[in-house]
Amino acid sequence: MVSYFTCGLLHSRGKPNLQIREPLDPFMAVAILREMVEQMDQGVEINPGQRLEDVVPGVILEVSEASDESDMLTISVSEASLAD
Repeated sequence: MVSYFTCGLLHSRGKPNLQIREPLDPFMAVAILREMVEQMDQGVEINPGQRLEDVVPGVILEVSEASDESDMLTISVSEASLAD
């Protein structure tokens, strides 16, 4: 299983940590997580159920609650954006 995740956002920023459990290129996964943290720092709210199209050009992300941790959000890359 692949898992890319942030650590410490809850304690440093009061925001849930983020995780990606899909087999993405490590550079793409890190770019997505960094950009999402940057947007959170700028005041953008990221919540379960959101579909984000402006984080990384050409990539559509879907946010959901992590099933195993209450202070974590899971980020999924939609199938449509992988085909482009």
